[in-house]
Amino acid sequence: MIMVDRISKEYGRKQAINEVSFTVGALLDNSMPVPERRAVDHLMWIAHSNGIPRKRVMEVLSEVGLEENARTRVKKYSLGMKQRLGIAVVLLGKPEVIVLDEPMNGLDPEGIHWIRSFMRERAEAGATVLVSSHFLTSSPRLKAGDSGTTYRWFGAFAPSRVAPWPSCFDTDRPVREDSR
Repeated sequence: MIMVDRISKEYGRKQAINEVSFTVGALLDNSMPVPERRAVDHLMWIAHSNGIPRKRVMEVLSEVGLEENARTRVKKYSLGMKQRLGIAVVLLGKPEVIVLDEPMNGLDPEGIHWIRSFMRERAEAGATVLVSSHFLTSSPRLKAGDSGTTYRWFGAFAPSRVAPWPSCFDTDRPVREDSR
């Protein structure tokens, strides 16, 4: 978990952002816990070391669909389950910005569907989701939903009200579904 506190940025004389604070959760290489450790123990250790309440562990396990496997040793997890455990770690601190590096590598179609749904749900809930992928079609195409949230494609899924983009990204222009 990375906490950014009161960041400001100017481009020339134009103030792009002023004293913005947010929390970032990142899954960069999905390094796994000790294989003999249970998922719940791994998350409890991380929560304790970051001052996060214990109850949050079961919440994130539920959010990623691992509550039934919380007491299973990680070495018995499939690749998709390990990916979900990594995402549970990301979610522990309730981040406003989520960074995922190659989240769909090696996943089966069901796992890919889950990751896409997860990214879309997080963006619709107001989070900024940044995804790096060599496989561009792995990222869902987003349109404005019933909530009135608009999405922009700059290698990220971000509600325009949350993501303060530099002026070189004109967020006032309409973005077509296929534009990249």
